[in-house]
Amino acid sequence: QQQQQHDPTTTNTITTKSPIFLVIGSFNNRYRRNIDSLIYPVSAHRDKNFTIRFLGGGSDSVSNDALTALLRTKFPKVDYDAKIQLLPRTDSREFMMRVAESDVILPLVDDGSFYHPRGYQGG
Repeated sequence: QQQQQHDPTTTNTITTKSPIFLVIGSFNNRYRRNIDSLIYPVSAHRDKNFTIRFLGGGSDSVSNDALTALLRTKFPKVDYDAKIQLLPRTDSREFMMRVAESDVILPLVDDGSFYHPRGYQGG
């Protein structure tokens, strides 16, 4: 029996549908995900078909409305409803489903994101 070769061009989801980029974790304060690093690429490529999903997003004290307002402020030049999705905290099963259906995970970590004078802050 001959083994079938994998052809990445036939199963690559980015070539068959609009890509889904996933940001996991908090982004509502200085020492978390640096969503400012997305402002230029999202604006420059706003005519392309893609989705950026934010999963989690903030601490327990921050409402989804506040996070939505923050994202709308950061990305004012894009069709927000078509390109940006804020997903509330989910259970473990749904979390893993959201990760699996994503094409790219964006860490959005730079020197300023996780450095804190008192050390790592659990982000």
